[in-house]
Amino acid sequence: YNRFIELNIMGDRGYDYVEMIVNILEHNSYFIIRLKDSTFKKERKNITGDDEYVWINMTKQRLKNVDNDEIREKYLEEGRIRLRIVRVPLETDEQDEDDDKPKEEYLITNLPKNMAPYEDFKGLYHQRWSVETEFDRLKAENKMLAAKNQELQMEIDIIKKLKEVERRYR
Repeated sequence: YNRFIELNIMGDRGYDYVEMIVNILEHNSYFIIRLKDSTFKKERKNITGDDEYVWINMTKQRLKNVDNDEIREKYLEEGRIRLRIVRVPLETDEQDEDDDKPKEEYLITNLPKNMAPYEDFKGLYHQRWSVETEFDRLKAENKMLAAKNQELQMEIDIIKKLKEVERRYR
């Protein structure tokens, strides 16, 4: 990915809720967020290509967690927002080993197509994937260190108890 875009938010699943998107829009910022399978299902079902603008309906249910009354009312009044949903096919090494069907991810963004054409999204996703892989490695390393620390703490506790017993029998 070699164009400069001031991308303020690149979020993973879990950041795809409407109140987050509305707040980003209110700050005139750009975002790309990976969608959970359950988010915007109806809107995704209606797309036929890999990169389409969709209308996201702003219902009371979807806006219920927006804390700012003024913002919530603004989006309720507007009724819907126009965003892009981009389908990114994953490479073989990015797929679940248990799943034999080709996997794809869905991204939602407010970046206009002239600023970020479809071809750029695969590169952006792969950049994110390398970060994810490194994060997984660090988490595994951290778990290993935590286990070692727990083991060391147990040894320290045993030594303390042995010294306590030794003091009692002197």
